[in-house]
Amino acid sequence: MAALALLLPPPFREWDYDGRWVEAWVVTLTAVDHDHIRAVHQRMVNNVHLPRGHDQAVWWYTAVGDLTRVSGTGTAKTAPGL
Repeated sequence: MAALALLLPPPFREWDYDGRWVEAWVVTLTAVDHDHIRAVHQRMVNNVHLPRGHDQAVWWYTAVGDLTRVSGTGTAKTAPGL
């Protein structure tokens, strides 16, 4: 089965009320079978202006799960007029 990985290039940078932060996401998908996809999502955030001991200075989470087709056949549909 084929796998797809997505890394948002380069890490996203933004400002908010407590300083500048850098954020990266990784999403990985792989087909289990015709009706199921396994997904892994990782997110890491680094607020470079907070003291390193602050609980929001650097944090991350990971989510893992299986996605299941609930309707449809999975065959591609052609848009009308194409």
